[in-house]
Amino acid sequence: MFGICTAGIVHAQTVTQAYQSDQLLQQGMIVRTTPNDTSKVEAVSQKTIDDMLGVVIPSSDAAVALTNPEASNQVYVATSGQYDVLVSTQNGPISQGDYITISSLAGVGMKAETSQQLVIGKALTSFDGNNPETTATLTTNKGKKEVGLGHVPIEVTVAHNPLYEKEQDAGVPKILSKAAELVTNRPVSAFRIYAGLVVFILSIIVAGCILYAGVRSGMTSIGRNPLAKKTIWRSMIQVTIMALIVFVIGVFGVYLLLRI
Repeated sequence: MFGICTAGIVHAQTVTQAYQSDQLLQQGMIVRTTPNDTSKVEAVSQKTIDDMLGVVIPSSDAAVALTNPEASNQVYVATSGQYDVLVSTQNGPISQGDYITISSLAGVGMKAETSQQLVIGKALTSFDGNNPETTATLTTNKGKKEVGLGHVPIEVTVAHNPLYEKEQDAGVPKILSKAAELVTNRPVSAFRIYAGLVVFILSIIVAGCILYAGVRSGMTSIGRNPLAKKTIWRSMIQVTIMALIVFVIGVFGVYLLLRI
């Protein structure tokens, strides 16, 4: 049975949920629900960023919180509102207005760039790491790197990164990649893009052949038998409609190929 606890002024965007956790989660860590038990949360990693839920906050910051009185080891998770988030300088100093995503350290944020698809929110203040709360050493392809960690207030809202730019698939023209993403609103593999292009071209060829054959046959028939002009025009209209149907089916097939 869930209960409700309140603190301070109630704001709709600061409703939080209490979860259990098998991990020791610090305040400000970015979390997701565990795959096998949605009543529990764990720190988000770069591999599990698609499941990003929100940020761990102290119970005193929860204006309205849904709690489970029977649960132990509760942590409070906010999915929206202004809260302090644990961040690092892995991607450099954070400036006010920068978008924040998950870093190499599970549960810890960093400044987002064009290669990350999701963000936890936007930084409300700066953090240059000169006076960190603590430090951590990362192993990168350029060797070891020491980063500063600290808390910065963030407007928490899990969303698509506005800066994200998908790496272009090898051999796929940018115009095709952009067109596919416009249709699907997500990245599409090169195989699907080219398969869709083949289906689209074939549908144009088939529809064009049907239309050409119908019009050519109709014009020839009119020349031979002018008295049957109305009947022949009716047949030409039917052929045109058939060609249009073939084209529409081809376009729909391309859409399904890209979306599924």
